[in-house]
Amino acid sequence: FNLPDLSQLPIFPYVVVAHCAFVCLAHRKRAPKGQYWLVHCMTSLLAATGGGMFASICLGRPIPLLSDPMLLPTFLAVWWLINCSPFDVVFLLVSVPPLSYIIQGLEGVSRAQTSLKFASLGSVLSLPAGLIAGTLAGSFGATFLYLEQKGRQGGTSPAYLFTSPTPSLSFCFWVSLLAVYIQQVGGAESMASLAFVAVPLSALAQCLTSSLQ
Repeated sequence: FNLPDLSQLPIFPYVVVAHCAFVCLAHRKRAPKGQYWLVHCMTSLLAATGGGMFASICLGRPIPLLSDPMLLPTFLAVWWLINCSPFDVVFLLVSVPPLSYIIQGLEGVSRAQTSLKFASLGSVLSLPAGLIAGTLAGSFGATFLYLEQKGRQGGTSPAYLFTSPTPSLSFCFWVSLLAVYIQQVGGAESMASLAFVAVPLSALAQCLTSSLQ
């Protein structure tokens, strides 16, 4: 019996749409009232795609936002629906169960998938590259919005994350660490086993915590 490699689940349309919706919802709830719409949109876009973008740059790979023709239109459509739909109907629908739990669960899938993918790609170069790429790609969005909010409130500095990391940062770090180790000693079959555990665990944890961090 071979375990399915859940890190290879198709990302379109469900996982990407849910990831964009999760980030847009999180930023809308945390953004200051009256924030200029373009600033709001660009902040949400950076949170949604920044992890994959920076990790790809570090690894010398194509930037997903530029190489994937579906990514930017998908994000913009989701952002508009959540922030500009008539009578706020979309925002109200996706903010309550069952849709809110579906979005949170798929965001957990997206986070684990992204960490595993970039950790595996980076480990081909070196173990530190895999660890950094996987952690950055999986947790950048949540960490960026967390620091953005704290910065507006005059609170936490980025250095604080090294002593008190957010839940998503901790999860992506340990998943990436396991991924780069398994990639070196176990190969594809062991990576599939890790994904079989990490992806559902991430989805469950995201639903239970209902947390952006």
